[in-house]
Amino acid sequence: MRYGIIHATMGSVAPLKKAILELEPNAKVVNFVNEEMLAYANRTGKVDETAMRMFARIVFTAQEAGVDAIMVACNIFAPHIDTVKPFISVPILAVDSAMQQIAASIGGRIGIIGTNMSSVPSCSRGILAAAGRLAETRGQASSAPISFCDGTVSEAAAVLENGDVETFDRMLTQKALELVEKEHCNALVLAQITTARAKKAILDAGVTVPVLTTPEEGAKALAALYK
Repeated sequence: MRYGIIHATMGSVAPLKKAILELEPNAKVVNFVNEEMLAYANRTGKVDETAMRMFARIVFTAQEAGVDAIMVACNIFAPHIDTVKPFISVPILAVDSAMQQIAASIGGRIGIIGTNMSSVPSCSRGILAAAGRLAETRGQASSAPISFCDGTVSEAAAVLENGDVETFDRMLTQKALELVEKEHCNALVLAQITTARAKKAILDAGVTVPVLTTPEEGAKALAALYK
């Protein structure tokens, strides 16, 4: 299989490729990166027409490369997949969709850890939407109550960019412990691909609640497409 992965940051390339190849060693991963998409959205605080044009262009480029499926690895643009889907002839899915479905099924008080200001709100909306779909499939009027704890660690982004992975993991682990011990979260979500690397450190620190990451669950969703 050839998978086209759309990234808005270089930091997400290696973790997602690793997760995919661990499940499907013979898969071909073709990465398409436009860091200006995320930089522009962060500057303007929204995904406007200019951002959508950038997003659509890279999606079309991925399809034209002859991939069997496309995965959007930027959670800011994931909610806009339905806008381009009618113009794409291969499956296209969001990297965080499967993770959000699992989080919705767990419910309760969920701590969301991210390193930019838009990740936590975006992930929260995705989990609530997934909870609504889950309630529909069960024939319920509404889903079980879900609440969120904001685990944004904005200063960690620069730390990771500078290559200090140990400090990055430690910062996210401290936030995870705070969310579990002080905020009483019963599940944690590492909202970005770049935050997934901290999962081992978080578990090693003694966190026993479920810790969900986008690369793991996203890779499973890709693998399931053609099974």
